[in-house]
Amino acid sequence: MSDPYASEEAGHLAGQTIRGDDPSWGALAGLLWKLSERWSLGVAVREGPELKAASETFAGPSNTEYEPGELLGFGAGGVVLPASSPSGLLFAPATTALRSVSSGIG
Repeated sequence: MSDPYASEEAGHLAGQTIRGDDPSWGALAGLLWKLSERWSLGVAVREGPELKAASETFAGPSNTEYEPGELLGFGAGGVVLPASSPSGLLFAPATTALRSVSSGIG
């Protein structure tokens, strides 16, 4: 592994490298019902993916206890994007004005 502090930038006590290569998938599905001319009802379901990553922490050039680039610790973990089920009810105002405007164009 290359030294993450090859630039010798002053002031860094430690640095961290995070890597993740996770082919997780999520899904989203939705339905929209037109109840009448002006009312619509919609629902959706989303299943979030779980993403995994690993990290390494290295000593920086300003760290007086360890050599620059020395491995201080490592870890692994993940992030789970939450599942959700949003829904909504929509009322659309009368569209008479829009129809008359669009019919006059052209």
